[in-house]
Amino acid sequence: MNKRIIAVTAACLLLLCGCGKKKEDNSSVAPEPPETLAAETTVPEEETGETETETAAPTEETTAETTEAATAATEAATGSGTPAGYHGVEQPKSSLPDRNSGMIYREALENLRDHEIFPDGSGCHVSGYMDDNRFAVYDIDGDGKEELIIRFDQAEEKDQIELIYDVNDRSSLFEELVCTPNVTYYEGGLVKVDAFPDKGYRGDFRPYAVYQYDKESDTFGLVANVDALSLGALLAAGLEDEVYPEDVDKSGFGMVYYIGDENPVDVTEYEAWYQSLFGSAVEIELPFFNLDEDAVSSLG
Repeated sequence: MNKRIIAVTAACLLLLCGCGKKKEDNSSVAPEPPETLAAETTVPEEETGETETETAAPTEETTAETTEAATAATEAATGSGTPAGYHGVEQPKSSLPDRNSGMIYREALENLRDHEIFPDGSGCHVSGYMDDNRFAVYDIDGDGKEELIIRFDQAEEKDQIELIYDVNDRSSLFEELVCTPNVTYYEGGLVKVDAFPDKGYRGDFRPYAVYQYDKESDTFGLVANVDALSLGALLAAGLEDEVYPEDVDKSGFGMVYYIGDENPVDVTEYEAWYQSLFGSAVEIELPFFNLDEDAVSSLG
């Protein structure tokens, strides 16, 4: 059973981002769990040496490479990755003229609105109206300074992005968080980023990532990517229930959860972990403004 759990886990991590893996024979291969949080890793048939009647068994080296790819795919998921090819703000080699944060935020928003350029210098891909994107200026991390939050969601799903900026001692922007826009903010610097809806073997569970503000680095660090595997979803797909980790599902709940790694846990352990983070968390309703000329020009 331990080998079956490992097989399910590897499959789950590989398909966390929304792309499917090549479907194998249901009678012998663990199912492909949640698809929302991973990049596609299908290998052309001629490279795998597969035929219609026989499939080569994976080697330990192949398994290790697959696990590493799955980890990278998971981190590119609901927020730990960098959407839309965003590569980060390059810092100046020397201090810039002294400017207040409002002026710096306004310049960044003007470049985005008027020239379709993100603060890192990369171009954006708008789908819809630029003015319907939003921004907020708010002390989201609780450090006593107001940050700039940009919610760029007027784009195709792959190009949507949420950015949190602060200003450093060189009067330059730096990133505290880059993620996708399905975000819920909580007091105390806690952030929950939901994955985009997609198919998967998780029933009605929606994968998400959790971030926590770290005062020392002045950024939001990843706590965990969270996903699930549903027995009911497996059976509905016509997959054998023997690949489901029943020994982990001690409560008989019909769902096991993955909290940041490849080892599934029972619903009781998952709920205890969730309550420890969100049980008393207070949600923040950010004062978002449309990215229109009047709102942008009011800064500074």
